[in-house]
Amino acid sequence: MTTPGGSVDPSVRSSMTTATDETEPASSLQADVRQAAGEVARSLPPMTAEQAALIRHLLRDQHH
Repeated sequence: MTTPGGSVDPSVRSSMTTATDETEPASSLQADVRQAAGEVARSLPPMTAEQAALIRHLLRDQHH
């Protein structure tokens, strides 16, 4: 992906989106991601009890 000099291969750079632009501060990018995630969450139907139980079960398993 990168050349020996450390620069990004031009063919790879052309396929990158502006979201990965290194000039944008990470905190700004994180805020954008959080905002987008919130918009997606609001557009989804409410979670069922079964889905909520499954998510809690999966999260609980991660701590072991």
